[in-house]
Amino acid sequence: LECILILSKKLAAVRSIDISKELGFSRPSISLAMKRLRESGCISIDDSGYITLEPEGKAIAENTYRRHFLLCRVLTALGVSEETAQEDACRIEHVLSQESFDRLFEYVETKRKAGSAKTAEAAAAAQRMDVAGGPPRSFSVKKLPVGPGAPYGAACMFRKKTA
Repeated sequence: LECILILSKKLAAVRSIDISKELGFSRPSISLAMKRLRESGCISIDDSGYITLEPEGKAIAENTYRRHFLLCRVLTALGVSEETAQEDACRIEHVLSQESFDRLFEYVETKRKAGSAKTAEAAAAAQRMDVAGGPPRSFSVKKLPVGPGAPYGAACMFRKKTA
């Protein structure tokens, strides 16, 4: 879902082949995932094969992206390298409860208001985070092994492009 959201900001229309190329999964694997997402009401696929996020799917994708964005900013504010922060945020975003995420956001916001420079940058970035803007240009969505807590059995990972 997160990949569809990001691709929909880059492309005029998203198809299964676009997701397959972006994530590095086989076309049959993506087709199966799209079938499950369609059956769960998260996406719709028109007769031309174009994929659209339905309101529930878009909400899940935006929430996952928002988590990723804030977690990455907090980790880098703590001195974690950008690459490690991106990878760790991908793992954490899928298993962190909503309650814990809300408290983390509130903590970062409190620090921002108190004038803590590092957390102020993280909070300000999270507040102005615009899903339409997508991830930093130096990052690409990549696959993450399927695991517990990953929505609908699949997850996305942002990794620094190597070429």
